[in-house]
Amino acid sequence: MDLRAFESVTEVPATSSAYHYLDQQVRPHQRYYYVVVAKGAQGEERLRSNIAQAQLVSDFHAYLLPNPTRGYTHLILSMPEADSVEVRVHNAVGQLVWLFRGYFEAGSPQVPLPSGEWAAGVYAVEVRTRRYHWSGKLLRE
Repeated sequence: MDLRAFESVTEVPATSSAYHYLDQQVRPHQRYYYVVVAKGAQGEERLRSNIAQAQLVSDFHAYLLPNPTRGYTHLILSMPEADSVEVRVHNAVGQLVWLFRGYFEAGSPQVPLPSGEWAAGVYAVEVRTRRYHWSGKLLRE
């Protein structure tokens, strides 16, 4: 690994007195190295920060309980950080039967699925956050 060669991920205008950047491409259990470079008006390097390393060590998990079900079920999430969440449920022919959008703090929130209202069958459940993706199957008996 060459810690002298970096890929540019963002630019902040020189008129800013402070900067903030959230790297949305970070994946769990992978180490990332960052450096901040200040450039002059002609694009020349004026200042370079020390190298900072970061690693997202917490994982996102999701569970459907009970599964299989004859009534309602809960989607139980393990959220390592606060984030917006979208849940989509599709039936066996791919039709969207339920959509949920919300925001949760870090922790273990639960999303009740109205599966008791659905016909018997297999449903595909998809969960998306800004950083994570999970999919599973729910059997409604």
